[in-house]
Amino acid sequence: MTKQTSFTQGKILQPLIFFAFPVLLALFLQAMYGAVDLLIVGKFASSVDVSAVSTGS
Repeated sequence: MTKQTSFTQGKILQPLIFFAFPVLLALFLQAMYGAVDLLIVGKFASSVDVSAVSTGS
C-alpha cells in the first residue's frame, strides 16, 4: 500500500517538512563540499586559484 500526501487538504507543516528535508540536506552537503574544496585549494594554490574555486562553487 502506498500512502498519498495531499498538500491541498489538512495540515501542511509536517508534509512540507518531509518534502523539503532532502532538498535542504543536499544543499548543506553541497556547501560543505565547496568549503572543503576551498580549504584544499587554499592550502596548495595561489589566491587567484582560490578565487576561481569560490566562484565555481
